[in-house]
Amino acid sequence: MLEVLKHVKISIPFLDMIKKVVAYMKFLKNLCMVKRRIKLGKKAFLTEQVNAIIENKALIKYKDPSYPTISVQIGDSFMERALLDLGASVNLLPYSIYKQVGLGEFRLLPLHSP
Repeated sequence: MLEVLKHVKISIPFLDMIKKVVAYMKFLKNLCMVKRRIKLGKKAFLTEQVNAIIENKALIKYKDPSYPTISVQIGDSFMERALLDLGASVNLLPYSIYKQVGLGEFRLLPLHSP
């Protein structure tokens, strides 16, 4: 019996089927409707960097500050010329490695306390 039902085909007009099956009618109605955007009265405040990314604008590029160095003492170890990272952390590089890499000549830069 199940095999017989698998081969049964019913031909009815498409519009008649849509009218009789409410779920199909709602689905097709949603497909055909023009979707309108919801307008919200709220505003979001974005940083300059996020705003530039959203608007596909280039961020301001600043001049290269060169290779600033500082004197650092950690316990008994003292490094007279350690590279300073101007980011949120301080990275140290021994002067011997600095010379091996060949990063150029040093230049004195003033450091100001906050």
